[in-house]
Amino acid sequence: MNKFAQSLSNKAQERFSIDSLSMPMSEWIEKNTTLKKRAFTFKDYEFQRQIADDMHENLNVIKISQVGLTEVQIRKALGFLVRNRGTSLIFSLPDEVMYERVSKARVKPIVNEDKVFNTRHDATQKAVRSTEMMQFDQSFLYLVPALESAATSISADFVMNDEVDLSDQKMISLFNSRLQASKFKISQKFSTPSFPSYGIDLNWKVSDQHLWMCRCEGCGHTQHPEFDRRFVHLPGVPDHIEDLCHITVEFQDVLDFDNAYVKCEKCHHPLDLTSPDRFWLSQFPSRKETRGYRVGPFSTGALTIRYIFRSLWEYQKNSYMRGFHNTVLGTPYSDGSIQIPEVDIVACMANQSDLMKDLKIYQNLWVGVDMGQTCHVTIGSGPHKDDISIVGIYPMPVEKIVEHLAELCRDYNVRGGCVDRFPYTPTANDIFKATHGVIIPVEYRGQKELNLVYDEYEQLSHAQVNRTLFLDEFASRVRKRLMTISGFGHYKQAFIDHLRDMVRNESPEKQAEWIKLQGNDHFFHSSAFMLLAPNLKDIAYIQSGAN
Repeated sequence: MNKFAQSLSNKAQERFSIDSLSMPMSEWIEKNTTLKKRAFTFKDYEFQRQIADDMHENLNVIKISQVGLTEVQIRKALGFLVRNRGTSLIFSLPDEVMYERVSKARVKPIVNEDKVFNTRHDATQKAVRSTEMMQFDQSFLYLVPALESAATSISADFVMNDEVDLSDQKMISLFNSRLQASKFKISQKFSTPSFPSYGIDLNWKVSDQHLWMCRCEGCGHTQHPEFDRRFVHLPGVPDHIEDLCHITVEFQDVLDFDNAYVKCEKCHHPLDLTSPDRFWLSQFPSRKETRGYRVGPFSTGALTIRYIFRSLWEYQKNSYMRGFHNTVLGTPYSDGSIQIPEVDIVACMANQSDLMKDLKIYQNLWVGVDMGQTCHVTIGSGPHKDDISIVGIYPMPVEKIVEHLAELCRDYNVRGGCVDRFPYTPTANDIFKATHGVIIPVEYRGQKELNLVYDEYEQLSHAQVNRTLFLDEFASRVRKRLMTISGFGHYKQAFIDHLRDMVRNESPEKQAEWIKLQGNDHFFHSSAFMLLAPNLKDIAYIQSGAN
């Protein structure tokens, strides 16, 4: 090639990417981007290719750690912007720390190194290249933390949410509302899972559920290998241990990892996890609205059985089995310490499911109210907080709640109660006045177990409680079956569902907190408020005497 032709070729490469209308995104990524100064490749991670190519409007991917999907997401996002001029894409991460780390360590190196993102036009027009916003010709990437300020200020054609389960779920919804004016309206979410029926797992369950299949070379059986005894051949595993997650580090000397392999569940022949014949298969192909992919430890041959067990033992040492299931196996996880077992809730429930009896037969009544458009009321009976049974649960429209609670306190022996101060603070204050201070507004705030707040006239205004400790107390009583529950009528299943909708989220690095799975948690809160009422009344009485 003469020097003039070479110059023209160089200018073309600076101005245009290697592209065609028929080129899938995975091929575009390989031809136009690099990793450590070498052409990017999907080698050893072929499962990524279809995910990169898929432009479904509602795509959800369950992933594990250390399989390069964030790297692919970034390149897919950048590729979309370069290949579709005049578009915008929001890429969200859970918090500011993660957003800054990904921007500086992942996105900027790609943008700075690869010519396709630094065309002559970008240089001439002095394209914006900040931590939170990057311009490519007339297209823009917005890299943001999942905060309300970012979720309400940008319109987009494509929203890509990374680590959905670590993000505020309300913010995820807000981000996706920014697609309304776009002709593309693409929403794609990626995350390691956390709890069953929450975040990415909830989306996966309603999707077409693609699994990365492997065909046995011995018998031809097609399967999706999992981390269990059906698929893991590991000499030395005791016969009586059915769950591989129960194998502790004490067994390491008898385990033969050198001869371990993933096997066919049918004929036990070793499976080739690197086979080019592997493919994605939808479990529910008729589901068209939501696309789903699940990436597990055996979606690639790069993660060995030895590595998985070493990870298992590390999580066992830190007593954090949820972390192992979520990040190494890519499965949601819950146990009795995370979510109240249904068997314990049912064991507390009286055999009869009658509606609330005449409350006049009870000497000491306590009330808890969770506020909303529909308020949820729990009534308990007992002399003190260590001896209380639930005798009634029911919903009540917010328009009637003040009058109803005033009548309840007037007609029956209600000794105390708590009402959620938010989000209807004026209504909670009206309840406080209408019940003559019997039912006290309570808000979740602070680290102190219980704190009373007084107004400028030194009159009790409301109470503050440590949310985690407050909910722990009620959950513990149900788990230990120390509370009888009756008067639920036809709300039995609703009560069970509400208590099961809350999970205790804890990790070695963060303080524990209770989070809701789908938002149907109201009777959990109203029951916890009811249980708090005797203790709150005692403290209020003591402090009023001191004053």
